[in-house]
Amino acid sequence: MKKYKLIKEYDGSPKLGTIIVETMIIGNNPKFRTFTISGHDKNCDMGKFRLDNPEISPEFWEEVVEYPIGTKAKDNRINKTFTKEVDGWYTSSRTGHTDKSISNAKHIKVLEEVIEKDYEILSLKCLEDNEIFYNRNETYKFLFNQLEYNLKNGYIIHSVKRLSDGEAFTVGDIITYGKNTHGERLKIEEFKINNNKLFIKFDSDPMYFNDFGCKNFQHYKKPLFTTEDGVDIFEGDNVHWVCDEFTYFFTRNVDKTRCNLITSGKHGLFKIFSTKEAAENFIILNKPCLSINDILKFCGSTQCDNIKTVSLEGLKTTVKSKL
Repeated sequence: MKKYKLIKEYDGSPKLGTIIVETMIIGNNPKFRTFTISGHDKNCDMGKFRLDNPEISPEFWEEVVEYPIGTKAKDNRINKTFTKEVDGWYTSSRTGHTDKSISNAKHIKVLEEVIEKDYEILSLKCLEDNEIFYNRNETYKFLFNQLEYNLKNGYIIHSVKRLSDGEAFTVGDIITYGKNTHGERLKIEEFKINNNKLFIKFDSDPMYFNDFGCKNFQHYKKPLFTTEDGVDIFEGDNVHWVCDEFTYFFTRNVDKTRCNLITSGKHGLFKIFSTKEAAENFIILNKPCLSINDILKFCGSTQCDNIKTVSLEGLKTTVKSKL
């Protein structure tokens, strides 16, 4: 997977130093490539800025060479083999080589470039009868040991695990892109392996396969409920609520259990709001606390007995004095 770094800004470009990575392929024999910003940058179109082919703009983009640990390269001039380790390139001892110098040296040839896998296949699905076979079951290990053959003969990848964080994904799951797990929803349609890398196809873009290794894919989180003032509440949010006796409460970091307790309420009279102001306004407008005499007193004796006019803000002030 190639990476490029922005070395010169242009009109509409992301910020200098932005890294873009190859993220999509099309078809069984992909020839078209698309690049996406690495990571989530709020200043660059929600982290989805794309450039079709940075190779044609070398004045703006420079390829970032990164060899995985374990990669081997041979220097034909001195007949020595280098191995990439955590802190550099080694022969019998550490050398002064970097990934870039190894890549640029014409007399050095990369012998064995390790492809790091950031996934584990958890299950396969048989297309003939829709039966699911799990990797954890020793009985079905033979299916996974002959994976390439089986994926061409009636089986598809049903679920996978991202090794970097242990997150599991299954065909049919709803996920989002970026740090906002409440954002645009994408449904997983299919998994595909290409050159030992795993890609995802979504229902919203059936021609494309997206690089599974991207950590920006997250499960979509459904809201626990929607407040009286129209705001979706998720686990970890704070809520302001009013009980059936019109008493105000505040709950921090609400979870599903607490949510069920609050939303059940006595006779369903508990009301939940996203802000303290909205909750207090509900109390002012709905709590019975004024008598007819209170209202008459507020209106004053100068008005006709048959027609009394009041102002809403004035009434609110009166109610507040009674609470």
